[in-house]
Amino acid sequence: MKKGITLLFIGVLVVSMLLSGMGCQPTAVEETAEKAETVAEVETVAERETMRFVMVPLCVHPWFDAVYTGAVAEAEWLSSILPYDVVWEYNVPESPDIAVGNRVFQSAAATKPAGLAYCPGNTAGAKEVIEEAQALGIVVGLINQNPPGDFVNVVGVGNDFTEQGAIAAERIAEICDYEGKIAVMHGVPTAQTHIERYNAIIAVLEQYPDVEIVDAGFDNDEFEKALSLAAATIAAHPDLKGFVCLDATGPIGIARAVDEAGKKGEILVVGMDDVIEILEAVDSGVLDSTSCTRPFVQGQMLALTLWRASLGQENPKFVDTGVAVFDQTNVKEQLEKVRAYTD
Repeated sequence: MKKGITLLFIGVLVVSMLLSGMGCQPTAVEETAEKAETVAEVETVAERETMRFVMVPLCVHPWFDAVYTGAVAEAEWLSSILPYDVVWEYNVPESPDIAVGNRVFQSAAATKPAGLAYCPGNTAGAKEVIEEAQALGIVVGLINQNPPGDFVNVVGVGNDFTEQGAIAAERIAEICDYEGKIAVMHGVPTAQTHIERYNAIIAVLEQYPDVEIVDAGFDNDEFEKALSLAAATIAAHPDLKGFVCLDATGPIGIARAVDEAGKKGEILVVGMDDVIEILEAVDSGVLDSTSCTRPFVQGQMLALTLWRASLGQENPKFVDTGVAVFDQTNVKEQLEKVRAYTD
């Protein structure tokens, strides 16, 4: 799917559900609603109930913080139009290891939320714990991932990761005049999204015979690792012309390394995603541009689709939020938006 869901679609989904009076609202509220004419009157008679969801990201990371912020914002909007509160909790694994993530996911499932949003280190390794949660009546969604074909009743939210990688690769090739050394930094070795982006980047760069691809290693989505790898790559290749990466930590580490080496404008960098540090690096000119997954919107879509699923409503298997590109022409506007929802 190449295009993101439109606001019109979202509005039709929500309004159609509200008008249809579909069930699964808390019993106390339903009983009181029969005696009241407005939501306000209901609240004066019965305490508002809560529908609770939990997000388990891959690891501690500002990109996932933006996804969670989007989910909370959507939940607050839903609460404003429903006779009960929709809330989200955030349970963060200490590392991207699949065993660690699965334990956190299982602990969250044991609290019996209405739904769980998860970003496992690899989807195959999470299939068993996801099915265990579903057996408890918990709906499950995947963050920034397209559910594999053998996953049943699991919704995914993200974008076309091959397209995203190709956009970044075409941009770095263009600004490097389709020649010279271009370094590519990997992300987490087992992350399917990172693998898809990497393969797309390499496929594009290999089309240009005058481009020499330099392998910059795996940053494991960790800032200090990205910084040290970028610094080492710059030192080993004094004639390096470009740098591109495939996660939301790489651009931050690369930007710092380029700045510290005094090579701003000499080494051209294309980033990935739009956490505030990346957008600031684009704004300052250390990064040329960044190809983004729109994490805030992903959070909104997760909150909406899991709420629908918890009420027994059908969702698309994958919601494509589209790829956004930010450069000097539009980065300031996006910075304002990101700062608004992170303050």
